[in-house]
Amino acid sequence: MAFSYSSQLQTLFLILLVVHPALGNPETQQWIDRICYQNEDYGFCNKTSNENLKGPADDVGLVLIANNQVLRNTSRTYQFIVELQASTDDPVTKTALEACRIAPRGEASCRPPTPDSPLVKRKRELRILIAMAAVAGHVLPT
Repeated sequence: MAFSYSSQLQTLFLILLVVHPALGNPETQQWIDRICYQNEDYGFCNKTSNENLKGPADDVGLVLIANNQVLRNTSRTYQFIVELQASTDDPVTKTALEACRIAPRGEASCRPPTPDSPLVKRKRELRILIAMAAVAGHVLPT
């Protein structure tokens, strides 16, 4: 019976490490907290960081996660904008989307055509990811 209980605990521990890698390394979670507490949305930042950990990460690993997520999100947002442009006939909307398409790195200059545009959520996520990368690059090496 003791062996069965021990095996169950080991299995649970392994599952927790796979689902939430930072739990296996408190120092990694401290680095993540240091980045995310300086961000506008701690929850999004923490979730993104932990979902992309392959195991305990050092400061360079966390900077790479943030940078990779910025690149991934920027590429997806660019494709999303191209698809939105193709699906609208409104010239004002097309012009607004064009400004976002040609300057994805200038996140501040991208103005979604309407407040309920699906681009609003993507713009917010990109802004958070850019902040994560900037904070990670600045805070962690010090």
